[in-house]
Amino acid sequence: MATTTAASHVSTRLSRSLAAVGWISGSEQALISISFSFTPQLALHHYIDAKLSYCHDRLESSMHAHHNVDEMAARAARAILASPGCSRGQVIEMLAEDARTRGVHFDSAPITVLRWINRALALGLIQKTGEGNRTRYNASGLARQAHVEAQLKLPHTSRSKAVYQEAFLENYKPNETFYLDERQRECLAARCPVGSAPLSRLGERDVKSFLYDLSFSSSRLEGNTYDHACTVDLIEHQVSKQGASHTDKVMILNHHDAIQYIIENACASSIANGHAISTRESDIRTLHALLSSDLLKDPRDSGALRLSPVEIGRSAYIPPRSPSQIASLFQAILAKAGAIENPFEQAFFMNVHLPYLQPFVDCNKRTARVACNIPLLRAGVTPMSWMDVDYHAYTDGILAVYEFNEPALLSKVFVEGYLRSCERFELMRKDREPSRIAVDFRQEVREAVKALIISDEDLVPQGVDQDRVVEFKAYVEDQVRAIYSNPFGAARFGVSADDVHAHLERMAAIEPTEGMHAR
Repeated sequence: MATTTAASHVSTRLSRSLAAVGWISGSEQALISISFSFTPQLALHHYIDAKLSYCHDRLESSMHAHHNVDEMAARAARAILASPGCSRGQVIEMLAEDARTRGVHFDSAPITVLRWINRALALGLIQKTGEGNRTRYNASGLARQAHVEAQLKLPHTSRSKAVYQEAFLENYKPNETFYLDERQRECLAARCPVGSAPLSRLGERDVKSFLYDLSFSSSRLEGNTYDHACTVDLIEHQVSKQGASHTDKVMILNHHDAIQYIIENACASSIANGHAISTRESDIRTLHALLSSDLLKDPRDSGALRLSPVEIGRSAYIPPRSPSQIASLFQAILAKAGAIENPFEQAFFMNVHLPYLQPFVDCNKRTARVACNIPLLRAGVTPMSWMDVDYHAYTDGILAVYEFNEPALLSKVFVEGYLRSCERFELMRKDREPSRIAVDFRQEVREAVKALIISDEDLVPQGVDQDRVVEFKAYVEDQVRAIYSNPFGAARFGVSADDVHAHLERMAAIEPTEGMHAR
């Protein structure tokens, strides 16, 4: 009797503990007490084993359910991607159809579908607008990009055919809609503020470098075999690359002529006279005429809107075929482009919609790449050379526009390419332009460097303007560092290599102190 009573107390405490951690229900608490009244130890052993097995199964079931929620969230996102702006009821219908196609059971309870939708929202796969019956869902940019990237990995023959979508253009509202997101626009503006690099400040060598770079890089994106050095030789000295086709040669020279046209008509005098180049129809068609010269079967097609269908190689996209539709859309594209205030957005807009429409029988992408420099040069920012742009990334970006109306992939290519263009432009100018300190204070620099090497004296000659002393000393410091690395370079300052070695020995004999000597 005492054993049974003790067991009863143990069972009560155990059952309470198990209930507290959620292992058992109220009815199971009673079962423990009954079991203990007969065979306490055996009952406890078997019960805990059974309960552990149960909890393991429940954990696996929970993990499976969580995995299932993520899977259904992804399926909901794919459905929403295919039907932008859909309601919850439409999502249920699309998921039900998907389940029927897969031959699986579908739980159509609204609360279950809502759980999947909320999970998709939490994962950043979709976006929600409105409330209640007006709630609508759209795929997030992340989901669209992931879907597009996955589709582009398939052979073009396995992708669904895509036709021109006028809504893609109609839905763009200048200065309200942006293909370049806020972060991208701020990055470009910070890198090259409007008015910071006007055409009037570009020297002859700057202009030539831009001509060479854009002629080479834009042609390369078309599969041209000329390298940069051969491009320069062709433009500068009319020397053709050995083994290259006539088409490659003409393509390079046509780029040069088209870029020269932009530069000549974007200068200050043209703007003052009201004849400056812009995104109007006459200028875009002129650029196409220059770029396509001697490259089309019918010369009458140069600069003319096409009247016949065209096909896009290795793409599932079918451009519009109606000449009247092409003409109307071409006008609409240029009107919207002209209304865009941000020069970077305007430049990118041209690279999205001109190739997408395919208004000409050929040379559409290269026309867009060259034309995008019109708003950039007019805004006084560094032009876009397209140097170092990856061919495959650019091609995928264009195909994403063609087949999915998704400009995000191309925007990354554009922004990265523009930043590299700026960096290359600045480095090239820095390489060939002497410092203003070297030009304005040539003799004073010689005196300062010589005083430091010969006498260990920091000297700022009297001829240096007070407001430029810091800049002067920094320049002298750079020259001294260069001399430390190569003592023979000291000759241009009237100092011998022996003088430099003696100076270094003196410096090594003392403790380093702050300032130039210690560096």
